Amino acid sequence: MKSASKKVYVNKAPRSVAMLQEEEKVPMEIDPPKPSMSSLSPGAGLNASLKGKKVKIVNRSAKEEHKNPVPSFAPAPAMKKPAVFKPRSVPEPQANPMLDSNIAEISMDELSKQNALATGDPIICQACNAIFNSYSKLKTTDEGQIWPCEFCETDNKVDLEPEELPTESKLVYVIETSEQAAIEKQGHDDSRSIIFCIDMSGSMCVTQPVAGNLGLKTNRLTELKKQLGPQEGPQYLPREKKNVTYISRLECVQAAIESQLSELQRATPNKKIGLITFNNEVCIIGDGFANISLAGDKLDDFNKIWASVEGKFSEIMARPVIQTKDQLCQRLLSLEESGPTALGPALLASVGLAIQGGAGSKVILCTDGIANVGLGSLESAEEEERAEGFYNRVGELAKTNGIGISVISIANEECKLDCLSELVDQTGGELTKVDPQNLQNDFANILNQEILACNVTVTVNLHKALGFRNQEAIFLKKPTQLVKQLGSVTEQTLFTFEYTVQNMENAEKLNRVPFQVTVDHRKMNGMRCVLVDTQLFEVCENQAEIMKDADFEVIARNVQLRTAQLVKQGQYSEARKNVDMWQGYMMSNVNNVSQQMHVQNFANDAKPISHQLRIIEEEEEMNVGRSQKKKMVKNDALSVGIHKFSKKKGN
Repeated sequence: MKSASKKVYVNKAPRSVAMLQEEEKVPMEIDPPKPSMSSLSPGAGLNASLKGKKVKIVNRSAKEEHKNPVPSFAPAPAMKKPAVFKPRSVPEPQANPMLDSNIAEISMDELSKQNALATGDPIICQACNAIFNSYSKLKTTDEGQIWPCEFCETDNKVDLEPEELPTESKLVYVIETSEQAAIEKQGHDDSRSIIFCIDMSGSMCVTQPVAGNLGLKTNRLTELKKQLGPQEGPQYLPREKKNVTYISRLECVQAAIESQLSELQRATPNKKIGLITFNNEVCIIGDGFANISLAGDKLDDFNKIWASVEGKFSEIMARPVIQTKDQLCQRLLSLEESGPTALGPALLASVGLAIQGGAGSKVILCTDGIANVGLGSLESAEEEERAEGFYNRVGELAKTNGIGISVISIANEECKLDCLSELVDQTGGELTKVDPQNLQNDFANILNQEILACNVTVTVNLHKALGFRNQEAIFLKKPTQLVKQLGSVTEQTLFTFEYTVQNMENAEKLNRVPFQVTVDHRKMNGMRCVLVDTQLFEVCENQAEIMKDADFEVIARNVQLRTAQLVKQGQYSEARKNVDMWQGYMMSNVNNVSQQMHVQNFANDAKPISHQLRIIEEEEEMNVGRSQKKKMVKNDALSVGIHKFSKKKGN
């Protein structure tokens, strides 16, 4: 667990004002007589009842003259009567109470580290569910050992042997062992499968010129020239530009996947690679030797699509890539574009096949268009509503079984990625939109991001004086306990939370408060573990002191995740304000070069997101007052942008 500061900021401003009014006699605002040239020192001649009181002189007449200027030739205003005392209400502090350094984050790369193993089972508080840790204290009574919980102060009867007492603040408990646990000791496990789910609809034939003679194996123009027979010197078709290769979107995909197959064969020869294509039908090619076709009414039937791959992994994906690479390349390079886009059925079949490959397997979907055939079709508003439930169901299947889903879309085409972004996020995948020429890098980046764990649930316990801020109620099991399911995670997965002081009376008694994060997860070898990280933070009332050494990188990442959350909820205006507000807060509190760097990097990352959000805000304003207000759905640029914004690991 990493925090913006190791100190908890306690904002006592409201209480301090009350104390000043009651105990320190806040100066009362009075109107003094108009002074003349021979006046005595300010306040002379005032009512004797002011003696011994703190007084602030306020020249009201000067304020009024400023509002309504009196001509220079006008007679001086008459002297006012002795002041009448009026208690002045003290205004609330101007600082936004929702902006401070009370932020912490958990990076899932902790799951890949060699943390100390705990002895025995975790001891859980019967009241708040916090876990006994290295900061916990034991009392010995006539009834035995008592653990006064440092989070809720509940007394728990325990029976611990000396060797069971935690000695580290960060421990791992093994909940369920696995016969596959030895895999971790032997090295990398490359037996997990990868399914490439490729769009070969008609729109994938769109070409673009690329400088140079690339000599692609799939280049049809080259094949046509060969058919014309041998010619002397360079031969060009009419109007064909010289030293230029025209490549289609599908050819870019084919070339990128072929390159990855060669790399996978070299680096992970035992990994099983499958191929599924789709246009007006779904073709399950598997390891290159299968040929299962789904068309017509089957594309609208969830159960039939699922049954087409269920229990057939050993038949469809029988061989590792070291044996199938050549056959896969042959089938891959023979694909031709035609027809509409049965994306939903192909994705379902891909997930069904990947699940049989084991936790940690991946589905990589590459498309350039909108699903318009079968389940998950997005052509009309009515279909979109039904499709949301379908994609949620597919995402839940993938998340539960530890399957990562990544989506690569082609630039300059709208694919309604908003409908796919949620299942990408909950399975630890990537969402990207690229120029066809850069596909190879994106495939490589996705393949390099291994899933660390699946079925991940994060629990955060706070001291009873604290509470959570900006968290949805459905994730709060208790006011001091946050529980959230993350599904499958990679090293880049982050989880952040904000907290605040809820009980000032309890907070004032403390010098330090405990925080605890538990990450329940299942490793790729099948072992179920719980990582427990407990830390103590100091209590501090001086925000300026805290901000001197605050980690602006943690603050920035929390803003990114919070902004992404607001966008997914459709709160575009609030999302933009959240970015602007926090950026201003950080800029006004910069104290060193490191903080300045993180603020600048955050501003650079946030700029395109703010621009997209402003465009949507303007569109929403234009629709206000119409009989049927248009339902705003963020475009692909924002869907991809906000996904990358929330996935930023650091700068």
